Amino acid sequence: MADLQVDTPARSAAVTVEQKASKKGLLDSLLDTLSSVKFGIVLLIVLAVLSSIGTFIVQEGTSDFQKFYESLTPAEKTVYQVLGFMDIYHTWYFNLLLLVLSLNITLATIDRLPGYWHFFISPKLSITEQFAKYQPYYVKLRFRSVAFEQLLQVASDSCRQVLMPRWLRLLGPLGGLLAKLTFFRSALTSDKDSKTFFIERGVWNRYAFCAVHLALLLILIGWFIGNRWGQKGIIQFQPGQVSEVFFSPGANDTVRTFKLPFKMTCVDISQDLIDKRKPDLSPQNTLDWHTVIVFEVNGKRFKGDIHLNEPIDFMGYRFFQASFDQITSARQMTLLFMPKTGKGESLEVVLKRNGATDVPGVGKILWRDFYPDFRMDPETRKPFTASGEYVRPVAEFAVQAADGTVKPALAFTEDFLKGISSNAPFLAEMISVGDYNVVLKDFEKVSRSHTLQVQYDPGVDMVYWGFALLVLFLFMVFFFAHERVWVLVKPEDGELVLCMAGNTNRNKHAFEKRFLSILARLPEAEVLESRREGRSASDHN
Repeated sequence: MADLQVDTPARSAAVTVEQKASKKGLLDSLLDTLSSVKFGIVLLIVLAVLSSIGTFIVQEGTSDFQKFYESLTPAEKTVYQVLGFMDIYHTWYFNLLLLVLSLNITLATIDRLPGYWHFFISPKLSITEQFAKYQPYYVKLRFRSVAFEQLLQVASDSCRQVLMPRWLRLLGPLGGLLAKLTFFRSALTSDKDSKTFFIERGVWNRYAFCAVHLALLLILIGWFIGNRWGQKGIIQFQPGQVSEVFFSPGANDTVRTFKLPFKMTCVDISQDLIDKRKPDLSPQNTLDWHTVIVFEVNGKRFKGDIHLNEPIDFMGYRFFQASFDQITSARQMTLLFMPKTGKGESLEVVLKRNGATDVPGVGKILWRDFYPDFRMDPETRKPFTASGEYVRPVAEFAVQAADGTVKPALAFTEDFLKGISSNAPFLAEMISVGDYNVVLKDFEKVSRSHTLQVQYDPGVDMVYWGFALLVLFLFMVFFFAHERVWVLVKPEDGELVLCMAGNTNRNKHAFEKRFLSILARLPEAEVLESRREGRSASDHN
């Protein structure tokens, strides 16, 4: 028979205590993991990998997304959509990782806070020679012809002069007040026949890591806010176009529309070319793209030029150049009105896109269209462009006479004009305006439209502040240190002995120079013991 176990009250209580201990152990293990620095590093690596995926895979809401999506195979589309790789910054797992990393930083900060509190509330003011020997920087000196109080005064003054920052010393009494506010403090304690002078500076550096963690949390919170409530999309603008919305292209031809809290009007677009003679607008031949926008809100108008590497921020929205229409056009054209009789002077007219200008003796010249590769539909006899290349550029305009009648007209380049009379007689009528034949002399190349990337990130200011504070706090962490010096003066064998010990949590090379500088200010003495390296474990009181 199996052994029978009697359920006594004592046994039940023991089991309950054991269960609680087991549960507490699991909770402690979970908290230890969540507050672990190693766990935080793993989270950062995972976030870095996911961010890399978001960098290499074109994301939804960008100008190139539709082209990228169409290039994928059906299997790739399925995998990317299931894993959320095409909108990775809005996936549940990415935002969960941000929250867990924020929790990790918070718990790691809380876990380390109590460990340094004793440096603030109970600094070790009095030491023994044995304690001094175990400090990283230690020296024992013997003095024969110096009085006890005199030696103690010289040593304490030397410590203050070396450790107190020069700019604080120059401020006089105000510097003393600032020194106390920055935890520059000293104390003199007595123990039987010995006295200890203690001085320290930069104790706040023990908690500088808290400021670094705070900056990191600020970055992560701002990042999370941007991912959760941010918006991203595009606007395609032609001159004269007005818009109060932008669009975010997604997978499966889905498009999200976002409303802007202001109105945008495209005034002008232009393109700075490297070689204006080349018949292309490729990025290799372009220095810069310009899109001039007028923002209107509450009856007020603000003008801005959005160009390459110079985005515009307006009411929390950022606009920057993304791409341009492959169909080319002209920003302005120069028309040459030549007398049909060959007598008299020709008239040169510069006509801006969507503009108008008065020509004496002709009328008002109105912009209509521009065809980089001119073709004429044989049935409808309506012009169109066959491609986006400047193969056969032709300008379309209209002439408004004084009586209000409007006559459509075309302007060809001089080379193209030669074959019109024989090959297309009806076009010859289109180039005739009164007593003039019109020739397209020149034009400024530009795309038909520009595509702007729009980004709304409500957490971006928090991220910027976080990075700025992170740089500042890291500077404070690594370029400042908590430095402590003890000077123990006591009689020994009828003579005076001075034991000086020092400790710092970082920047040991700089502290060693200051330690030696203090020694150099002391009276001449016999060195009994000296060491500049010690056990790092003695860094604690």
